[in-house]
Formats: sequence, C-alpha cells, structure tokens
Amino acid sequence: MSTVETFLKPVVCAGLKDFNEGMDAGQVWAYRERARSTECRFERVEYVQAAPKGKKCLVRFLDRDGREEWVPQGRLIVLWDDSESRLEHERRMAAVVEVSAHAAPLPAGLPTRPAAREPPARTTPARYSAP
Repeated sequence: MSTVETFLKPVVCAGLKDFNEGMDAGQVWAYRERARSTECRFERVEYVQAAPKGKKCLVRFLDRDGREEWVPQGRLIVLWDDSESRLEHERRMAAVVEVSAHAAPLPAGLPTRPAAREPPARTTPARYSAP
C-alpha cells in the first residue's frame, strides 16, 4: 500500500451507524474494485439492495454490460454526483503527501516522538514457608 493510499482510507458514510440506511435503490454510486487504491478508477454502479446479512450489497454495473453482482459495501465510495470532488480531494492529498515526503528532516537533537517509559518493576509476593 502506498503512502497516499494510507492517508486515503475510505470514509464511506462514516456518520451512519448502518451503511445501508443512507442508500436507496436506484442511486448511482462510484465503485472502486480496490477501495483504498487511488490507482483504480471509479465505475458507475446502481445500488439495488442490501444483503439480508453481512456487509454486502447488490449493484448493477452501468459502465459494463449491466450485470449485477454482490459486492462489499466499502467499495461504494461516494455518490456518483460527488465523484469528481472526491477525485480532486484525492489528487490534493497525494500532492500534500508527495511534498511532505521531501520535507527537510528535523534538526539533530529534537525527539521525533516521546521517549518510551520503562515499565514498573515487577514484585513477586513473599511465599509462606512452613515452620
């Protein structure tokens, strides 16, 4: 997984307790085969229905032959109407990550993270001995 993909983890319907509550049959979504990969292009899919159990949903691929397939919900990234703004956000984030990867290192002597504390010493309870 690239550095950019690490920062672009899916934020699919993050505010919803149940993913399917925010979806209606007939909505067109941007689908990505590998949800966390910015190298995979978006495909237009129509949401058909939720699976009775689990986190899958039935979608119809509009850019392909119209076939229907059960896919993980996490692959539905955003509504199709919002896909351009999502792609622009991903491009901007990739640029930020690229620039920060070439940033100057910290001056010598500055800690990069808090020093680890040593764990407390373990004490063993005294054993009772027979008189």
